[in-house]
Amino acid sequence: MPLVVLIARMLPFSHRKTLI
Repeated sequence: MPLVVLIARMLPFSHRKTLI
């Protein structure tokens, strides 16, 4: 999902793992 990738990219890497 491009939306998730965009949000994850905006947020820090640490937050990205928690988001996914």
